[in-house]
Formats: sequence, C-alpha cells, structure tokens
Amino acid sequence: MGNFTQPRIGPFSVAALIATLGAVIGIVALFLNWYDWPDSRFFKVLSEQITGIGFLTENTDAFQKFCPLISCIIMVISLIVTILPIFKVKLMSEDRTYLVTIALGVLSLAVVIVFLSWTDHASIGAYMGLVASILVLLGGALPMVEELE
Repeated sequence: MGNFTQPRIGPFSVAALIATLGAVIGIVALFLNWYDWPDSRFFKVLSEQITGIGFLTENTDAFQKFCPLISCIIMVISLIVTILPIFKVKLMSEDRTYLVTIALGVLSLAVVIVFLSWTDHASIGAYMGLVASILVLLGGALPMVEELE
C-alpha cells in the first residue's frame, strides 16, 4: 500500500487515524443532544433537549428512536475494525479492512441522514454523528483512492 496506510503517527497510519478519530467522535455524539425543541417562542430557556440515549425512552416512531443508538453501534464496530490491525490482530486482509470501514461509514452516514431528514430541530449530537460518519468513510476511502493513482 502507500502513504495513507504506512504507520506515520505512532502505530497509526493516516487512514486509520482519521477513521479512529471519526469513530470516537461518533461514540461521544451519542451522549450529546440530538434533538432540541423549544416549547415557547418567547422563552428559549424552556426547551426540551433529548440526548441520543434519551431517545430510547421517547414516544416517537420506531426507527427514528433507534437512529442515534444504531449510529453509535456502527461507530463502535468501525473503531474495533480500525484498531485491531494496530495490535497485530488480523481478522481480514488490509484491503478488506478498508472496504469494511467504507461500508460502515456509508451505513452510519445513511442512518444519520435519515435522522436529520426526520426533524428540523436537530442539535449538536446529530451533526457530530454526521461528521463522524464522513470521517470514518474518508478514513476507509483514502487507501482505495491511493491505489487508483
């Protein structure tokens, strides 16, 4: 492989570091506010803020309720997939590892976009989930783009 897959930052390659950073951001996003609904037009203090975990107890549609949790589970799986090669645990070839990372990034991106299309009152956690999904996708795609050159 090339520049993006060679260890440059400690045991991390640039691609693995980007994907790992995205996965960690995606996991942290679950604990932040995903939804912010002001109850009053005049008093912004009186608003309902729901974290990603808080959606599990909300009375909403079945799929939207689980979007933050599904996104977090995908991020945990992508974190495991990107960190295991650093510890010399080889589950699959390096090419397949990056393909799986791309697939997980696309899947998480789709889940977060579905959530964002469901509401116009999304908060910081949803947008951090979006950025995290893009970073995981980018971390998996960098080595594949490098091979095309």
